[in-house]
Amino acid sequence: MIEYKIRRQSYIIFLIGLIATLFTGEIRYPAGFMIGYLISLLAFMMTARMTDLLLDNKSNTKILTVCLFIGQLFIYSAGLLIGLFLMDYVSYITVFIAYFVIKMTIYWDAFKERRKIE
Repeated sequence: MIEYKIRRQSYIIFLIGLIATLFTGEIRYPAGFMIGYLISLLAFMMTARMTDLLLDNKSNTKILTVCLFIGQLFIYSAGLLIGLFLMDYVSYITVFIAYFVIKMTIYWDAFKERRKIE
């Protein structure tokens, strides 16, 4: 259930970053940010799935967990390669920065929860 909350809140940070990149005047920065965010979102969903498999313990999850982890590495590298090979259309720097949108959302959510407790 927490993954839905994180995914929903990450849209706000994504929109802030997208608006910030739109002010650059070039289309490659927002395009890179969108590609990076979508890849980050896909990797987050794979992490949530991997966690569910580990907690389920019904089947041999070690091999599947390793495969999903290696798959995440390939997905991240594919996003950066898209940015590198299509430098005229996509900025690899904004792809890399957008990879941290989900992580920033998790930290922001933990900060808000801690503030509620105090």
